[in-house]
Amino acid sequence: MIKFPFLNRHTILNHKEVTSSETCGCYKCLHIFTPEDMSTEDWWEESNGQLTAACPKCGIDSIVGSASGYPITHEVLKAMHAEKFGLYWAFARDGQGYEFYDRKTGTWSEEK
Repeated sequence: MIKFPFLNRHTILNHKEVTSSETCGCYKCLHIFTPEDMSTEDWWEESNGQLTAACPKCGIDSIVGSASGYPITHEVLKAMHAEKFGLYWAFARDGQGYEFYDRKTGTWSEEK
């Protein structure tokens, strides 16, 4: 399984990195988008005044931009989701139904 030891560094106080990215992705709901798809409501102001990106689809602060160096693909976002949330499911790529993650095998499938 792919590991992402420094992922948290890219998901908080990430305004500059996200806005300078070509593409962004949410590893909670697997939504891929561009920074231009975000509105002012998709930015959380932290106590130090800096901004953290939230997903325009699900509202969770699990956004990573391509400027981080991570490839923004559904497969990479699925692996991030599995590592960080440890859940058995995520939204499918097309937004229809679910794909299930098996921690033992490290694989995703449409069957639970």
